[in-house]
Amino acid sequence: MEQLTPIDDAISLAVRAQYEENPYPRWNSLTVAPPVHYTANIAEEIAPHEPELRAGTDEPAVLIAGCGSGQQPISTAVHLKNARVTAIDLSLAYAKRMAGELGVRNIRFAQADILKLGALEDRFDIIECGGVLHHMADPEAGLAVLLGLLKPGGFLKLGLYSETARREIVRLRETLADTPIASPEQIRALRHDLLTSEDPRDAALREFGDLYATSTVRDLLFHVQEHRFTALQIDELLKRHGLQFLGLVIRDRTVKPAFARRFPDDPDALDLGNWYLFENDHPQTFGNMYQFWCRKSG
Repeated sequence: MEQLTPIDDAISLAVRAQYEENPYPRWNSLTVAPPVHYTANIAEEIAPHEPELRAGTDEPAVLIAGCGSGQQPISTAVHLKNARVTAIDLSLAYAKRMAGELGVRNIRFAQADILKLGALEDRFDIIECGGVLHHMADPEAGLAVLLGLLKPGGFLKLGLYSETARREIVRLRETLADTPIASPEQIRALRHDLLTSEDPRDAALREFGDLYATSTVRDLLFHVQEHRFTALQIDELLKRHGLQFLGLVIRDRTVKPAFARRFPDDPDALDLGNWYLFENDHPQTFGNMYQFWCRKSG
């Protein structure tokens, strides 16, 4: 396996050990939309906002920073026309095997620690980093490194855990704080207790798909490192780094119309203060995580 950087940070080593033992998520099939130009893909995901998305190239260099078990880089490599994808993570065996089985060849897999990527000479038109920064000891330091790799005018897609959506997970994690990393038998027993619990607070936990497989329960409840954010904190984060917020990516097609009815003066759905208020009323809106596109000044 190609290695771009050393992996010796204590948190990075602990996270790698977790994912080598329990790849997240496990999968064996993939449905991908027909190929499109990368700006068309971004435009579709950030609607109703319709900014001018200037294309710097027809052969985008894409960095998937934290590619997990491979779904994200493989989907990107197939869906974005002429994409040249570099996919990095601490653990890559599952992702590389799945790419080989599916015959996807336009991906360069390499082991790397995001915090050490500053020495990389490559620069990218698109960087996607979903579900990774919030598992780092210092998420903002990781973001700063990625921005150094992004071309001026380039596009960045981030995924960050929601403080609001995960508050019951935080509660349960606190009760499990002294519990050692659970065996499969312990995880099954814990899941059974949650599924049969009459505590109304546990009902929100049953909405998380990660509760229904052993590896994903470990990621959900026993991860070695986790940070969470509010929409207001994301707004502040983007402003500190001079990033233009382009819009949230929300798969549930009922959410943005409901937001538009609540905030008719925000037709582009760009005010993260409004999203903070909306999420307070609908706590599971970002149950998976916030996902959003932003752009580096160019």
